[in-house]
Formats: sequence, C-alpha cells, structure tokens
Amino acid sequence: MSDFLVFLAQALTRGGRFLDGLTPIPWPLLLAVLLPVYATGLNVMIWLLRGRVWPLACDYPSTTRGHPCRNVVPGEWHRCRHHRRATRRRTDGHVVQPNLRRWQTISKTGQIGVRRHVGRGFLRLTGRSSTLLYRRGFARPVGDVVRFLPTWWTETRDRWRAVRTRLALLRASHAGWRAVLWPQPPPVAGVAARLDKVVPAARASLYCTAVGLLLVGVSVPVPRSLAAYGNYLASAAFLGTWAVLKQGVWLAADNWLRLAAKDVFAWAWPFVLFSVIGGAVLSANG
Repeated sequence: MSDFLVFLAQALTRGGRFLDGLTPIPWPLLLAVLLPVYATGLNVMIWLLRGRVWPLACDYPSTTRGHPCRNVVPGEWHRCRHHRRATRRRTDGHVVQPNLRRWQTISKTGQIGVRRHVGRGFLRLTGRSSTLLYRRGFARPVGDVVRFLPTWWTETRDRWRAVRTRLALLRASHAGWRAVLWPQPPPVAGVAARLDKVVPAARASLYCTAVGLLLVGVSVPVPRSLAAYGNYLASAAFLGTWAVLKQGVWLAADNWLRLAAKDVFAWAWPFVLFSVIGGAVLSANG
C-alpha cells in the first residue's frame, strides 16, 4: 500500500507539472480568470430569474379579502390579471396601481408608502439595503435600473437619515442600546420561496471560488512538488462553484449541499484518474 501511495503522489505531481508547463500561469487560475464576470453574471442571472421566471404570489397589498393577493405570477415584476391594469374596484372604489413596486404598499385610499416587510438580497437572506439591481430585497424592474443614479442618491440620503435616527436613539437610550445597534430584522415577504435556498447557494458558490483563488495564490511560492496538490485542491474548489450553482441556484434542491458534493466527486475523479495515468506515462518516458 505504501508503494502505491508513493506512486500515486509521484504521478499526481508529474501530471500537475505537465499541466503547469502548458501555460505561463498556474493552470487552476484558468478556471477562475473570469471570476468577476462570473460574479456579475450570477447576480444578473438571479435578478432576471427573480423578475421574470420564478413563481411567487402577486402580493398586491390592497385587496377586498384583508390580505395581500395570493395569485401566483411568474416573477417579481408581474402582477396577476386583477392587478396588472389600472382599474377602479367596484366594491370599495380603490384604483389599482399596476406599477406599484414590491417594496411599496398602498392603502385603499391610494396613499403609497414603503412597506414594513423586506425581501431577500443577492447574498443576504434579509435584504434591507439598496443596490443597482435590488431595493430592500426585491428585484428592481429594468426601468428602475436605468434610472438608478438619482434613485440611489435619494435612497442613500434616506439611509443616512435612518443611521442618524438610530444614533439619536442610542444617545437617549440607557438600557436598550443593544436593540438600537442590532435591531430585530424586519419580516420577509413577497419573494419566491426558493430564495431560502438560492441565496445561501449563491454565497457558497462565491466562497468556493474564493477558496480556489486562495489555494492558487498559496501554491505559487511553494515548491512545485507541493504546488501540484494545491492546484488540484483549487480545481476541486472551482468545481464546487459550478456544482453549487447547479444544485442550489438553478435547481434549488432541498439538499443542494449534499448533491453538490456528489457532483464534485463525480466530476473530479475522471480528471484525477487522467492525471494519474498521464503522470505515470511521463514517468515511464522520462
């Protein structure tokens, strides 16, 4: 068994050196050279799927039944057939506002305000902040993204006002300073149920990529015999990125973490086998 482990280590090392000789940069880095593009693309993809595809409740706040509308619609940018046109209800005279954003609420008299509930962000389960693609955890429509700059200025000003209010409460509070610094998160509503799995999976995919890049950086200054193992581990981390993306984001499986680990193993072992065989051939010829 010890002889086999020595042979396996030597074969893996030679296979890694051969792959290093093909390119002037560490070969796992080729898998992550598009990391910024991947992170941006993942964010845009989830934003589009949330806005146009993933089913959820219409959630129009003002109805005659005393609760937000529960009709299912395809994406956060859509309303059901009762609330997608500006009409006046015969029952109470309420004028439906089809362009009402999901972070807004409206009373039966037509007054529009910011709702108490929040959605889920790109990497946070409680989306209280505002970014280019999201507002309070809800996907911005395309038109709002185009008009983002003046909106961002207004939202930033409102956030600073909220910070000053919390600081004023902190100065006036003697016993409840913890509640002022770390207030209870607002309730989440009005988003697709699958986001409970999509958000942690998106976060995990970026973590896997970051670990892979860290391993690549560590492998550069160490001896080549050790760098080969770091390269293989980095490649496994990058495979984990795509496995988590598949199982957690695209499929939103309940056990996405376990399925992603199985995918990494299924994708990695043929590559390792090929490297072992290639290293053994190089050893025999060298």
